Amino acid sequence: MAPLTELTELTIPTLLSVPTSIALGSDGNLWFTENASDKVAKITPSGAITEYPVPPIRQNEPPIGPAGIASGPDGNLWFAENTANQIGYITAAGAISQFPLASPDQPYWSSASGSQPWGVAAGPDGNIWFTQLAGMIGRITPAGVITEFSVPPGAIISSPYAIVAGADGNIWFTEVEGNNIDRITVTGDITSFAIPTALSLPYGIAAGPDGNLWFTEYAGNRIGRITPAGALVEFPLPTSASEPCGITAGADGNLWFTEQAGNNLGRITPAGLIAEFSLPEPESSPEGITSTPDGYLWFVESGVGQGNMGGNKIARLAIASLPQ
Repeated sequence: MAPLTELTELTIPTLLSVPTSIALGSDGNLWFTENASDKVAKITPSGAITEYPVPPIRQNEPPIGPAGIASGPDGNLWFAENTANQIGYITAAGAISQFPLASPDQPYWSSASGSQPWGVAAGPDGNIWFTQLAGMIGRITPAGVITEFSVPPGAIISSPYAIVAGADGNIWFTEVEGNNIDRITVTGDITSFAIPTALSLPYGIAAGPDGNLWFTEYAGNRIGRITPAGALVEFPLPTSASEPCGITAGADGNLWFTEQAGNNLGRITPAGLIAEFSLPEPESSPEGITSTPDGYLWFVESGVGQGNMGGNKIARLAIASLPQ
């Protein structure tokens, strides 16, 4: 396994912030969520970080819990507020707007407020789509109009987690508890595809350069590939119990993913060939990852799951610096 000798790691100003998700903004900067410190932050290509606190709608409410983040068609960055049960967006200038998923007069602990939004993606219809761990998929227009679609629960609650737009004009998401990969049309029709490996805990998902969807299996220790028609193949990872997390399509035509417990960055070709690269800092717990057109990978080091001893950084890596 090759070490990442050309990796640049940038420390987040807020300690123990638990960075979770990262996305490229239309302004050319990278934007990421800080799940534990209730902030959304911007990092420039040169590495300058600015943090923006996400305000609670009401005083004395619980943490916001920013989770997934994605660039919207309106030029803003849209993010899920997992604990506060809201969807928000932040402009390039740092102004934040929020949209509750329950009536503002309902306490945050009520059943109506417990949908737990997590993953966020821009849809092919000009709207933002998001997952809700309580078993729903949400759609929000740039103006803030929300529609929710229930996911068929099966034997247990499905826990929709990561979400992405596919090349087929549909939206795809993972069911972390339901052990399915799902496809939802822009009108809300859902089709589920079972993962062969039981209890695999599908986690991240990305649209590949081959027109297929690629996903990580956190407990299954595999990378999966599913065609728009639903044909599914799994590829075992060399490192055992590596806990693959985030995944993204790189500018080199491959898929890149993070391994939280393995403390590695991984690469898989469209043909299924896998390479792993070890992170220099122990227990950095890499999670969310994205790529930029100029050939860089950016990912967060959350510092969770391994004793919280490392991490709390944003990492940048030139794909060209790695052996092919």
